Amino acid sequence: EVAGCGGMYKRGARAEHMNEHVELLAAENKVRVEENKALLEIVAVLESNAESRWMATCVLEWIVDGFSAKRQAERRIYSDEMVMSHEHVAHRYPLLLTMRPNGRNDDGAVGLRFVPRRGEHPHRLEWPMKKKVEVRIVNQ
Repeated sequence: EVAGCGGMYKRGARAEHMNEHVELLAAENKVRVEENKALLEIVAVLESNAESRWMATCVLEWIVDGFSAKRQAERRIYSDEMVMSHEHVAHRYPLLLTMRPNGRNDDGAVGLRFVPRRGEHPHRLEWPMKKKVEVRIVNQ
């Protein structure tokens, strides 16, 4: 008999016992690895959701000089070419805005149409566009 690992073992039994320990440790490590993978996946989903909520909106601000007068005189008001504000260059979409200040039938509603433009770097843009657009129209 040979002493070891908390007891007395017959020759050869000790090696078998040690192999069982190694297998047990390997199984525990495999479980830990799988748990860590699952946690990393959860963290990645949470981070992507947080980022997508934070990055979901492209902002566009159009300052219209003399909106009230233009609303009375014109059927449509056109913007210059603008670029949406966004952290990532892939979401800085260039476009024009066309506004119908009195809607289609002079019903008092304001119609707004987006006209996408090619821009200087069309290869950098992400298409199709999947972002929410926040538009601020300022009367100045």
